[in-house]
Amino acid sequence: MRKFSVLISLVLTMAFCHTANCFQPPDGETLYAKVVKGKDGYAIESISPYSKEGNVVLNNWSPNFNTKDRSCGEYWATGSPANKAAEECERLKDFEFMKINVSKKNLIVFLNVIVGAGAHIRYGEFDKEEYQKAIAQVSTGVDNKKIAENYQYLLRREKELLANYNSNVSDLTISYTTRDMTGLYVQQDLSEQTISHLDRKSPTKVEKMSASEAVAFLDRDSIDRALTEKYRTIHLNSFYKTSSGFSIEVGDAWANNQPHPAISIPTTIKCRNLTNIIPDYHNSDKYLDVNLQGDNISFTNKTGEYLKIDAISLYYKDYVVTRTLNDETVELPPFAHTTEPISIYRFIDERVTFLSSYQCITAGDAKKISIDFGLAIKYSFVDNNKVNTLYKLQKYSLYGLATSGSEKLDFGLVKSGGKIGKVQQKNKEISSPQGLIYNKQYLCRQKCDLDKSARVSEILHMSPVDAASNGHNRMMLSNEYFDNCISSCSTIR
Repeated sequence: MRKFSVLISLVLTMAFCHTANCFQPPDGETLYAKVVKGKDGYAIESISPYSKEGNVVLNNWSPNFNTKDRSCGEYWATGSPANKAAEECERLKDFEFMKINVSKKNLIVFLNVIVGAGAHIRYGEFDKEEYQKAIAQVSTGVDNKKIAENYQYLLRREKELLANYNSNVSDLTISYTTRDMTGLYVQQDLSEQTISHLDRKSPTKVEKMSASEAVAFLDRDSIDRALTEKYRTIHLNSFYKTSSGFSIEVGDAWANNQPHPAISIPTTIKCRNLTNIIPDYHNSDKYLDVNLQGDNISFTNKTGEYLKIDAISLYYKDYVVTRTLNDETVELPPFAHTTEPISIYRFIDERVTFLSSYQCITAGDAKKISIDFGLAIKYSFVDNNKVNTLYKLQKYSLYGLATSGSEKLDFGLVKSGGKIGKVQQKNKEISSPQGLIYNKQYLCRQKCDLDKSARVSEILHMSPVDAASNGHNRMMLSNEYFDNCISSCSTIR
């Protein structure tokens, strides 16, 4: 009786409707079923929201293809396709319930459609009876109306929850609980990086599924449970940052998805990276005063005669770089100060850049290191060409230099313009020290960082199954390895 009633309703529908356009559910959303024939008859192979993946509109069991008669091109006398049109009809005949005949409506006789070399034209027509038979079989026990209505409920309900989630995220208050392992941390605005790692929700993507999966998935209670869990919390994904002058590990954090949410984010400062660490410098004799501050070298003539700067040498550790000034005239009138200082960056070649740049350091490292730095100035008296040299080499404590907050020190601070709601910094405020590691320790820490990156990359490329079962443990072991690796580097002398 069930099959008979389905067949009657289908016949009535088919009398007025030949395509899926005859019926549109609420919001214009449709589900499609792929009906295929097997050894036990017809069955629904899959259900999908994508039109190209189904030959039947699940919402009302109407065909999701053109049911008009068509030309199927040329066939050989053996029945095999002779051109692309024929091949296309053969490919679609099962999907579109198509009968391919020698004549159209049995009005064209086979001999009248011979086109040469034994080839002849065939036509395709929609097999209504077979389609009705298929629908009668597959519709048994499948409440298509309920599945379609619940699909609409899923879309509508998630749209509401997603809008509410995004509203709460935009009002999120962020605070940081910071663990400084360097002794060198200077407070930063991490909000831009944090915001970019927040879990941005997107609508649930309904994939192709079997009929039984669709019934289970598109059940209203199942939908409510899944959406409640999906939008229950606001999640920050952990990330490791090295581009801001510090190696910073930001951990996973969650906040309840509610109005005016607040999230506390655990942050570990592993070490610090520095570039172009050039100290301020001053030296003088009874004739000339030289001052290096910031990026500029300036001079003051302490005599009543003209002085000319002929050459400048910069000493950094055991390396010396000299720049002669033959191509320009730097003359100082009596008791005058230079009007155009000389940029220190004229002396920053590749070797100085290497010697003055330090990776992944801590305060403990910095306290053990000193830097020999100085300038040698070759100058002469214009009137008598008498040549003098002003030279002094000074020893600087890197830690003392760092804590002085020299303007040339490259802290790499990030000033973010984007914030989510109110971003609160609860980091312990520490002065702006810098540090150093060199040679063996420097290479050791570089290797630790590369190993960490390789391990993380391996985890990211794990299969979904392995990641779900073992990804978290692998990441924890990777973090533990990195901590131990960095600690061991500090012991190298």
